[in-house]
Amino acid sequence: MINTLRITGLLVVVFAVLVVGSVLGFVPFLKGDAAGDEQAREVLSSPGAVERFKTQHGGKVSATKDRTPPLVQQAQLLAGILNPPVPQPRPVNPPKTNSTRISRRDVPRIAKFDLVGTSYLAAASDPWWQRPCPRAGS
Repeated sequence: MINTLRITGLLVVVFAVLVVGSVLGFVPFLKGDAAGDEQAREVLSSPGAVERFKTQHGGKVSATKDRTPPLVQQAQLLAGILNPPVPQPRPVNPPKTNSTRISRRDVPRIAKFDLVGTSYLAAASDPWWQRPCPRAGS
């Protein structure tokens, strides 16, 4: 176990020396080749996304689009929800009188069920755990 740790530690130290040396330029181990450098220079010298957009659109902004930022639009929508406009009062139409309408008092009431009984709980406002428990014998 100790030998494994010693070997691993030695390998970590060697790898760290290689990485630091390649970063500082002492060891040309991790550097790219000359063809890769030329390709990198070509890519870096080409116009970026912003320059291509400006050449394609000429820096013009469409007149049909709203120039209000989206955050301001959302804030205005939220302000409309929080502070709704005052509704306009509706004109009140007089109620129509219908002489053919039958009042409810004129219709006879007929029960469609047989009444068996009624019940009444005196302490209906008490919670169920405070009500007295019914006993089987009483």
